[in-house]
Amino acid sequence: MWALSRCRTLEGMVLSTGITQQGLKTDFAVGRYMKQIEENAPDENRLEEAKNAYQLSLINELFDFGLFERRLGYLHKIIRENTRSFEPGISESFQQIENTLKTEISPVARKFLQEVSRHLGRKPDIEKNETLQQRITKAAAWFADKFESAVVKSLPEVESDNKALKKSTGDILDRLKVEGRVKLQCLQVCIQGFTVAAYLETRAKSAIEESPVKKRSYKEDFTDKQVSHPEMLKRIRQWRDNIAVQEDVTHYQVLSRRAMHEIADKLPVSRKELLAINGIGQKKVKHYGSELLEMIREYIEEFEIEKTLDYAPLIIEKKEKKPDTKTLSFELFSKGKTLEEVAQERGLATSTIEGHLAHFVGTGEIAIEKFLTPEKLSKIKAFFSGADDRSLGPAKAALGDDYSWGELRMVAKHLDWLEQKEAKPAG
Repeated sequence: MWALSRCRTLEGMVLSTGITQQGLKTDFAVGRYMKQIEENAPDENRLEEAKNAYQLSLINELFDFGLFERRLGYLHKIIRENTRSFEPGISESFQQIENTLKTEISPVARKFLQEVSRHLGRKPDIEKNETLQQRITKAAAWFADKFESAVVKSLPEVESDNKALKKSTGDILDRLKVEGRVKLQCLQVCIQGFTVAAYLETRAKSAIEESPVKKRSYKEDFTDKQVSHPEMLKRIRQWRDNIAVQEDVTHYQVLSRRAMHEIADKLPVSRKELLAINGIGQKKVKHYGSELLEMIREYIEEFEIEKTLDYAPLIIEKKEKKPDTKTLSFELFSKGKTLEEVAQERGLATSTIEGHLAHFVGTGEIAIEKFLTPEKLSKIKAFFSGADDRSLGPAKAALGDDYSWGELRMVAKHLDWLEQKEAKPAG
């Protein structure tokens, strides 16, 4: 049985019995309201005033950047108050956007809205006000270009090891992106002139439109981040994650994102330079400093970066000296473990282990044939024999990706050892 209150029309309906007076229910409040509407129906002037007021409210909404500015300021405040939990330079990026809004966009927008009010005196219907339409068109073009380049496209991604901060700032940033997209598309549609219908349609569609910027995964952020030495960043991250598993701690307890990014940018090569990195103190230097500096030195040598290396010991301890990290890798390899197994057990990158073992190839304690096929060994030897020196960069460029940096380094060390062996007088 259907309630008549749910019916939109009685057309085509056939009742089996008549409706009695008792079956009709009347809400007297609704009745009074309907009577009041009938008695106070708006005339043409009131309708016109309401239409014009609504048009003006949309124009004010379009050129008002206050809400966006306040939300951006709140996000920047969180980042400023927790600067050590975010990547270096992120606060400065938001500060620049905030300054642009406050000094270049919002003041101009307020002045323009005052100008709009002055032009409404004689012709308050904005859609039919040709002079005002021309000004809106020009203003929309200017604000759209400025807002897109200096704000929408400049919003940086916000990443943090702190899960609570990452979520709160991520939610605010997502909201900012949606508001920015809606504002930008509404400005762009008004470049052709302002109409209520076009404005409302654009606002509605852009609000539900899927954002073209997809959130990057945690891993992608590290490989895509613009740092001076992205390969170094990848190696540090792999080392950090392995150490975190071994020590059963969270990865940011080993090294924070900020610290890793600074290391990949600055390539510290001494204890003093390592201590200058945000998030690295005496305790971390004592615990991880040797391995970090060794990774950095190997990277610098591998890519032939001009930087004076410091091989001074990090900390002079009275305790018994720990085994050399190269020796530890050598001992594991001598027990029959593969390069990959040694790297996994030590929590280091395979390329780092290759560097360790290359040292022992250079002393003759490991045969070069354990790492290279005769064909590869022959080709690398042939290249070095015709080269002025044994720099790895030119060899890599000439031989290509079929030959790894580790293989090239090992052959270079092997040739050094052969030369020393031949030069050594017979005993």
